[in-house]
Amino acid sequence: DLIPISLVEELRKLQDAVPPFGSAAAREQIETSLGRPISDLFATFEDAPIAAASIAQVHRATLPSGEEVAVKVRRPGLAQTIATDLEILRGIASLLEQNAPELRDWAPGEIVEQFASAIQLEVDLSNEAANMQRFARNFAGDPKVHVPVLYASHSSEAVLTMEFVRGIKARDIAELDAAGIDRKALAADGVEFCLRQ
Repeated sequence: DLIPISLVEELRKLQDAVPPFGSAAAREQIETSLGRPISDLFATFEDAPIAAASIAQVHRATLPSGEEVAVKVRRPGLAQTIATDLEILRGIASLLEQNAPELRDWAPGEIVEQFASAIQLEVDLSNEAANMQRFARNFAGDPKVHVPVLYASHSSEAVLTMEFVRGIKARDIAELDAAGIDRKALAADGVEFCLRQ
C-alpha cells in the first residue's frame, strides 16, 4: 500500500525474472557446497535454469533414485555483494539521520539493520529448508496443502534440493481460470493459511 504499483511491478521481477548466472558457476556452487560431483549427486541435471531471481536460480534435476527435483542454487558472490550494498545503505542512513532531522523519527539506521538481519536469513538456504520442514509439520494432514519433499542430503546453506512440483502462480488469473480453480476459494484458503502460521 505504501509503494506505487509501477515500483511493485519492477520489484516483482526480482522474484523470478532476473538474468541467470552461468551453468558452470551453478555446477561449481553445488559441487563445492555439497562436496560431491554433480554426476554423483544427480542422474540428470539441466544446465538451463527454469527460474532465476535476485538470490538464487532453480534447475531441474533427477536424483539417482529417480525422483524429479528442483535444485535452488544461491548466486555465487552474493554475500560480498550484499555486504557492499549494506555498507552503502548504512552510509545513506547515517547521512539522512545527520542531515534530515525530519526523518530521524523514522530511524533510517534501525531500518537498515532490520533489513540486514532479514537478508542474512534470506540468503541462507538452510534457513529456508528449516522453514519448509516447520511448515510441513504445521500443515501435516491438511489435504489443501502440499509442501515439497526436502532432500537434506542434497541441501546446504547455498543449495536447496526439493521435490519438483508443477503449479500455477496465484497472480496468473488466466491460467487459474483455464484450470478451473475457484479463485475465491483459493483466496480464502490463502488467508486461512496465513492466519494459521
